[in-house]
Amino acid sequence: MDDLHKSIERRTFVPKSKPTTKQMKQRALNLLLLLPFAIGVAAQSKLYNQYGFIYADATLSTPNKAMTVQALIDTGCSLCMIDSTYAVDSCKIQLDATEKLILSADNERVRTKPVTLDSISFCGKTYRNVACLVFNIAEKLQHYAPQFIIGANILKQDLWLFNLKNMLVQRNPADKCVPDYTLKWKNHRHYADVGRDLITFHAEINGIRGRFVFDTGSRNNYVPNNIKLEPTREVERETASASRKLSKQMVKECENVAVTLGKQQIVLDFRLFDRSVGTLNLSFLKDRSFVLNYNKRTITVLR
Repeated sequence: MDDLHKSIERRTFVPKSKPTTKQMKQRALNLLLLLPFAIGVAAQSKLYNQYGFIYADATLSTPNKAMTVQALIDTGCSLCMIDSTYAVDSCKIQLDATEKLILSADNERVRTKPVTLDSISFCGKTYRNVACLVFNIAEKLQHYAPQFIIGANILKQDLWLFNLKNMLVQRNPADKCVPDYTLKWKNHRHYADVGRDLITFHAEINGIRGRFVFDTGSRNNYVPNNIKLEPTREVERETASASRKLSKQMVKECENVAVTLGKQQIVLDFRLFDRSVGTLNLSFLKDRSFVLNYNKRTITVLR
């Protein structure tokens, strides 16, 4: 008992006097000063590089469960997408018989199931009643498959600063950005054969203009079929799409192709592609910072 009393005595403390009105006002002021910093931190997320794609943490909420997942940020998807196995087994999403047909990169029709998620929390903001397509991503893409894809229906709602050198993404950046150059784009309102809200550039190769979708979910650049290039090599590569399982195939590639994009001269590698709209992935923005603005339809690359 003596030891117990000694222990209690050691923990005994003299209560502090009640803070004065001046002290309380100072504390309140300190909290207000910290609030913009806290909001700024919440509006910034770390990016993860997986197989050359960019991922960020997101939280998906359904009536049955909330799940945190590393989500692929994909400007080449009009809507968010979720792998069917992950949707049913992990998120406990109830699927009905409703189906929606989409076009794959191979111009093949693919069956998906539309659902509406209660919310998605990403980069410090919660997006409510988010339209999403459920699809068997893992079956097609296998070890490359993301469990969840953040599509243009989320990205178009805010301004985004991507820092590919430090691997950070910031929503609605408050700091002034110093531009290097700005690229303007068009979308489905200008072209009937382009998916909704897909970023579509005009670029020039060998004096011929072509259309290219900016697709952060693509491993390769693809040249549209109106631009004729001679392949510099034919090699075996892994290929996959929403309509075709991952497999190794012989593909024709063009190395070190000079491209005029806006007023910029860049050099990229391409694969030949039998479609009227090509693809540009993140490779031309490697280690750069850029602001993605769906409202103004611009990408501003920073110094």
